[in-house]
Amino acid sequence: MENQQTDLQTFGENFRTLQTKRANAQMELRDLEMELQKTEFRKQIQAKRMEVAELEQKENDMKQNIVNSMLQNQLKSIEFTFQKFTVKKNPWALVIDDESKIPDEFKKEKTEIVIDKKAIKEKIQNGETIDGASIRSSYSLQITPK
Repeated sequence: MENQQTDLQTFGENFRTLQTKRANAQMELRDLEMELQKTEFRKQIQAKRMEVAELEQKENDMKQNIVNSMLQNQLKSIEFTFQKFTVKKNPWALVIDDESKIPDEFKKEKTEIVIDKKAIKEKIQNGETIDGASIRSSYSLQITPK
């Protein structure tokens, strides 16, 4: 268990480093965007946007790894020097897998057909099966600075 705590401690430190890198990249991006009028900066801005997106993806992946590790070790929260991680169960979220299979009673007509996700979610939560839709639960990681 102590080894797992150490692994989570390392995750926490790495996550904080990644957050700092992303925040710095975002500040650099804002600085570059202010110089957008100058054509020579457009390539740098695009590269910085890609870097920010890549760091955001890495941050999200790391968050999911932390959530999975905390759930596996049955930890609801863990404190580090600079922050506290808390795993929170999210409310059920509706996932539309195939819009063509959703019954018409859940579709509202405007200029376009819109699926009434709220009604579908309620029906599924009440035990009904709706072709083309399901609900799933997930967890999120709440990070609070100390």
